[in-house]
Amino acid sequence: MSEKGGHVGLTLASLSRNFGLAPLINKKLVVVPDARLSGKSHEIVERLLAISGGDDLTIDRKYKPAWTGRLPGRFVFLTNEVPELADTSGAIASRFITLQFNESFIGREDLALYDKLQKEMPAILNWAIVGWKRLKKRGFFVQPKGATASAGLLEALASPIKAFLKDCCTLGAGLEVRTKALFAEWCLWCSENGRERPGNEAAFGRDLRAAQPGIQTTQHRSDGTRERYYTGVCLNSWRGASRAGPDDAAAPIDQDVPEEFWRHWD
Repeated sequence: MSEKGGHVGLTLASLSRNFGLAPLINKKLVVVPDARLSGKSHEIVERLLAISGGDDLTIDRKYKPAWTGRLPGRFVFLTNEVPELADTSGAIASRFITLQFNESFIGREDLALYDKLQKEMPAILNWAIVGWKRLKKRGFFVQPKGATASAGLLEALASPIKAFLKDCCTLGAGLEVRTKALFAEWCLWCSENGRERPGNEAAFGRDLRAAQPGIQTTQHRSDGTRERYYTGVCLNSWRGASRAGPDDAAAPIDQDVPEEFWRHWD
């Protein structure tokens, strides 16, 4: 429920436009009725993070001076598919509460629904007040268990690195793995999950630390050479990803597996 004039409807794409934020000024509710993303979403994510984080923004307005301040609006996204809001750190996904509706009314629409709801407005208002009181007492919204899968998909689409860490790795103090071994496993995971461009090793390291700041790098000397390791993480399983080249076909299965991996695996 929203006071008259206190809400606005827009598209996700409009958030990236020059005057796209102007309609949000002093609005308490922002509804995106059919959320769709095409092309790059970085600018949209940047603005959503700033708004949800309570940052001051300077907003251009047509034929008026720029406005500076905080946008108070809460966003409600309605969509038939989970949007891909790219954010390696996973911060954007953590700011969503996901609700999942499992029943479709296509072909059996209730054309009298509005009139029925009008009759139930007092009960709906009382129901909303009870929920509002619970929210004020708790201080935050709760993610419904029935939509946990959708929330997980939103996070995986936003930050594939986080999904990779959940699927293939263990995090914790005292754990470590060769940087090349972890990157090789990432490339294999990308291939298995339909990601055509895993990127290079440097970009992987950058995104890895953005997703999990506790992961650091170190070096160990072995046989007179220095080798780089990630600390704070290790692999859950080894599928021989680093042996994918034709010259490695006959190599022993543990040829490129660091000793500490087997220690943690045992």
